[in-house]
Amino acid sequence: MMTIEEMNEAKKKLHYTNEMISQKSGVPLPTVQKVLSGTTAHPRYKTLVALEAVFKRADAATTDTTYPFEGEFELSEEGLPIHPRYRIPIRRQGDYTTDDLDRIPDDIRVELIDGVIYDLASPTSIHQVIIGTVYTIMGNYAAEQGYHCMPYIAPLDVKFDLSKRTKVQPDLLVVCENDKKDKFSGDDSVSEEPNPEKAATVQAPDFIMEVLSPSSRRVDMLIKLNKYYEVGVREYWIVDPADESVIVYDFENDKLNVRYSFDDAVPVAISGGDLKIDFRTVQERLQAAERIEKSKPWEMLLR
Repeated sequence: MMTIEEMNEAKKKLHYTNEMISQKSGVPLPTVQKVLSGTTAHPRYKTLVALEAVFKRADAATTDTTYPFEGEFELSEEGLPIHPRYRIPIRRQGDYTTDDLDRIPDDIRVELIDGVIYDLASPTSIHQVIIGTVYTIMGNYAAEQGYHCMPYIAPLDVKFDLSKRTKVQPDLLVVCENDKKDKFSGDDSVSEEPNPEKAATVQAPDFIMEVLSPSSRRVDMLIKLNKYYEVGVREYWIVDPADESVIVYDFENDKLNVRYSFDDAVPVAISGGDLKIDFRTVQERLQAAERIEKSKPWEMLLR
C-alpha cells in the first residue's frame, strides 16, 4: 500500500490535481483533499485502495512519467503531448518556464518555482479576511508615511529574475522605493549606488505574507521560504489560520522563525517596528465573517 507521502509525490510527478484524482477514483473531492493534505489522520482502507489505484493505472499506462495521461494525445508544434488541463506541452517538472505559464488558461491559477508548476487553491473567505485586513492596515500606514512603500494583494504575478524559471502570486506583498534607505518610514536618506552588474535583475519585494491552507502548507513553509530568502526578500510572514499563529522571518536582521499568536500585535521589521499589525483586529473580523456566513444572506437574494 502506498503511503500518503508517496501518493503526493506521484501526484506532483503526474501533474494531477485533486479534482482529477477524485474523478478518476470516485472518491469525493473533500475526502481527497483531507487525505492528501494529512488532515485525515487515519483514512479508511477502502479510500486508500481507490486512491492508490489511480496512480497504479497511470504507472501502468506509460513508463515515461513525462506523458502521464491515458488515451490519445493532442500534440504541440514541438511534438510534445498537450496537457489536458493546462493546455501546454507536457514537460518534466523542473523544465517549465514562464513562457509555458503564460499560455495556461486564465481561469487556472498556478505558480512556477524553479521550473516546477504548483496549483493554487481558490482563496477561502478566511484567506480574504486575513489578507484584506492586513492590506488595509498597511495601506493606511503607507499613506501616512507618504507612500514610500506600497502593499499589493493577489492575484499579482511576481518574477524574481530573468531566468524564466519562477513566477509566483504571493497573497500579500510590499514593494518600496529603491532610493529610500529606511524604506517604510519615510526617511529620505539615499542608499548606496546600484550595482551595474545587477541592473538586469528584477528586484524582489521587500515584504511577503502567505496565508496557509492544507494544500499550500509544504510549498509556503519550505519551498517558498527558501526561494524568498534566496532572491532577497527582506521579510516573510507565514500566517496559519488553523492554529492562529504568525511565523516571521526577518531575513535582513537574521531573526528567523519568530512565532506570534493572534493575540499579539506583530511588528513589521521593514518599518523598523513602527508599524504593528494587531491580529486581534484580524480575529474580530474573522469572527464577524463567520457569523455573517452562518446567516447566509445570499440565499435570500437568490430566492
